[in-house]
Amino acid sequence: MSDRLERLRILFVLRLYSALEKSVAAAHWAPSGVPTIYKLVESLVEQGTQPILLLTDKTGRGAKDAEIRFDNFPVATRRVAGANGVRRWSRLYWPLTELRQALAAL
Repeated sequence: MSDRLERLRILFVLRLYSALEKSVAAAHWAPSGVPTIYKLVESLVEQGTQPILLLTDKTGRGAKDAEIRFDNFPVATRRVAGANGVRRWSRLYWPLTELRQALAAL
């Protein structure tokens, strides 16, 4: 059973909330706020699985996609920015952002 858990990979597609954004900016895993998802990810890591975090940035502050390496948490993490090249106040920004981030999860 444990061998099977070690090979298991789970993709989490999460919105980059402000409480998690501080951890991403510092590259140090110390999320705050509602702990449900963080505790689940931490528990899976302790069991030997390989979760993958895909963080969708809805703020428009992150101009580019980025690989994130936490200094104290061995999880593959990627931040996916919004629709690059489209003005935030444009009618197309939110639909293009949603489409771009959904395709990144595939």
